[in-house]
Amino acid sequence: PRLAPRYYTISSSPSLDRTTLHLTVKVLREPFRDAPHRTKLGVCSTQLEAAAAGRSVVAFVRRSSFRLPRDGATPVVMVGPGTGIAPFRAFLQEMRV
Repeated sequence: PRLAPRYYTISSSPSLDRTTLHLTVKVLREPFRDAPHRTKLGVCSTQLEAAAAGRSVVAFVRRSSFRLPRDGATPVVMVGPGTGIAPFRAFLQEMRV
């Protein structure tokens, strides 16, 4: 069977640097539920972990519909179920620019 794509949330702002993209990834390495003596490894996360620092990797970026309010004084409530800290890191970078 073909592997499904692995989607990660970008954790950097293109306004800060248009040539670099940052990901915040949890490396999946945990025991199988029914076989605790075996280790489940993330297909993509373990490859990213093994990549040398500064090395380029092949990826694609899906267009996002997320936009911050034009008025910087508008309150924003951010909830990231399942996304972790990645979008919050990018948001903070965007606010600095």
